[in-house]
Amino acid sequence: MKTKRIISFFLLIILFVSCKQEQSREYHLSGEKDIIEITNNGQEKAVFRISTNGNEFYSEEKIVSFIKNMDEEYPDEPMEMKAFRFVRDYTWHDDLVTRHTWAYSPYIMVNSFGGGLCGFRSATLTNILIKLGFEARSWCLEGHVVTEVYTDNKWKLMDVDYGVYYFNSEGEIASYEELCNNPTLITNPQKKILKEEDYYYVKVYSGQLANLYSTTADNVEFDVRYNRSLENEELYFELPSGASMTFPFNKKYTGNFYAFAELDIPSGYTGKINIPLVIAGMTGTGVVKYNETNFKVNHFDPVTVINKQNEISFQLEIIDNPNGIRFFYYINPLLYKTEKDTKFKLSGKNLDDIDVNYSDRELKLFLSNEEGYLNARLDSLLSDFFTDYNTVELKFDKDYLSDYFDRVTKILSDDDELSSAFDLNGFRSDLDSIANVFQADSLTDYSMYFQKDIAISSISKLLNNRNLNTDLF
Repeated sequence: MKTKRIISFFLLIILFVSCKQEQSREYHLSGEKDIIEITNNGQEKAVFRISTNGNEFYSEEKIVSFIKNMDEEYPDEPMEMKAFRFVRDYTWHDDLVTRHTWAYSPYIMVNSFGGGLCGFRSATLTNILIKLGFEARSWCLEGHVVTEVYTDNKWKLMDVDYGVYYFNSEGEIASYEELCNNPTLITNPQKKILKEEDYYYVKVYSGQLANLYSTTADNVEFDVRYNRSLENEELYFELPSGASMTFPFNKKYTGNFYAFAELDIPSGYTGKINIPLVIAGMTGTGVVKYNETNFKVNHFDPVTVINKQNEISFQLEIIDNPNGIRFFYYINPLLYKTEKDTKFKLSGKNLDDIDVNYSDRELKLFLSNEEGYLNARLDSLLSDFFTDYNTVELKFDKDYLSDYFDRVTKILSDDDELSSAFDLNGFRSDLDSIANVFQADSLTDYSMYFQKDIAISSISKLLNNRNLNTDLF
């Protein structure tokens, strides 16, 4: 693959004693929109891990170590609040990829998926707290899952999915039991953690959420256990001779959508590959063995395969490869956010013939509901709108966004089926909350969210949050 230009980088350390000895190389990104392609031009397989700006998350041990060493957000910030903040900021709420418990692993959530429903984010936080030495548990509240940790001689509840916690009358973080017995701590809070412009502001202080706590008959402790073998996983990338791997070092790919890393294997290569990320798909021709089953590359259905896996496997074996194969892996884009001065380091073996380049490739985003009926319906209704509207030059001022959102809402309101099935007034309110986020954050490039496919997927998710008729949608 041709690349736009070669990264300017400086070499920190090269250890020439033996190819079996670990080497380290540090690279410097020159811009804010960097799609990075790492190619192995040597004869031996290169094995390496990646750290960005000194942050290492490649194992559960490293995740816990990072949290312990996080800068305090305020004086004497306790460790459990650092853990809460870490999961809140390095994961996001999104549709499920799998329902299996191996996705409760902090290693999987932080390094691979990044996104997940409340149960998976709560399980991640609860398991991290346990690893930090706390007694912790998760509660399922008739469809919503939260975390509770025991510290300072009391239980404290933290809702990492909504990014909120509540206070009791003594000014302490309230427990699950306190919220169940006194739901006004939610509806009439002692102190509000979220601001009015936050997306979940209305929901986290609503009577509807308070009712989930107070109706205790259907509340149960949520089992966060997962296969403990995942505790020993470390994210090393294996790159055979002639292969390349592309990573999303780009603000464009750090939003609330799953992202892929891409592994390109040259034609003729056969053998085993172990990349400890969740497989998301493959293209090309040939035969690949995965989880003891042989698949034709162009017939591999990752959604079905992943949903059927009671245990996750990271190993692939390429059996036949006449024309080259591209593999896609879920990778958490929040770990690869570029800053004004972004450095990343490769550490591993056989790095002498590794080339690191800028790529002009557009990485695919995984839109989890793009094949659903609602998504297809929105596509048919909004295609002309996106054709007519100049989204490339979309301005993030209030009037411009308001006009954009008003037009979208009107198109949906004119459709009898959608207007009867969804609370479109609430949907429009959600759009206003999002507009506030766009305007408040001047650093992130949000233009991608107004491109047709991503915008329709976003609208579909927002509508589902305001669904009045689940029988239809």
